[in-house]
Amino acid sequence: MEQTRLRISRAWIGPAVSLLVIAILVWTIDIRQAARDLAGIDLRYVVGFIILQVTSLYMRAARWRLFFPTPPHLSQLGSLMALCCGYAMNAVIPFRAGELVRIILVSEREHVKLSTAFATVLVEKVLVARQS
Repeated sequence: MEQTRLRISRAWIGPAVSLLVIAILVWTIDIRQAARDLAGIDLRYVVGFIILQVTSLYMRAARWRLFFPTPPHLSQLGSLMALCCGYAMNAVIPFRAGELVRIILVSEREHVKLSTAFATVLVEKVLVARQS
């Protein structure tokens, strides 16, 4: 019963944050000016950006899967969903807390030990930092 209540409360966090951000945006921007600005956008660039972004996320999720012990218990879709949710939370929560969201999601949905998921994110961050 308690786990069901916890899952229901977690399910409301994402939509609640989204509604809050939308409300802040609607309240603080000039919608007519934004519409005028958006009307001048060349859609070819938008489509190109979306293709590049999706490809980049897919490749990052594939790279992250390589850090898990063999055989990989993690599906490509599971790693992609956890990665996207983590990045989305990084955009709205301070201190890169979205990485913790990613760890928890992959642990719960893909049945990976929490310590294993944490270690893979840590290794990924260290290797990415060394490349920079």
